[in-house]
Amino acid sequence: MPTVTVKELQQVDLKRRQNIKNNIVGFVMTKKEIEELHKKIDKLQTTVDKLSQSLYKHIKFIDSTYDGLKNPIEAARKWLRR
Repeated sequence: MPTVTVKELQQVDLKRRQNIKNNIVGFVMTKKEIEELHKKIDKLQTTVDKLSQSLYKHIKFIDSTYDGLKNPIEAARKWLRR
């Protein structure tokens, strides 16, 4: 089994950190790209808001429908238990 010294491990770690730093430094966005991302985010937020409203309305409908059926179901249960 090959042995590895602490110094070798430190050198490998240093190289990894330098590679990560170089990748981050090389990642630069233009103002136009940032604006495009903001537009996409706004569009996604609008879509999520519309879906949320639609879901809320649907849940409200289901709740109101169930409320109307709750008592007849309970009455049928009592009648069947006799």
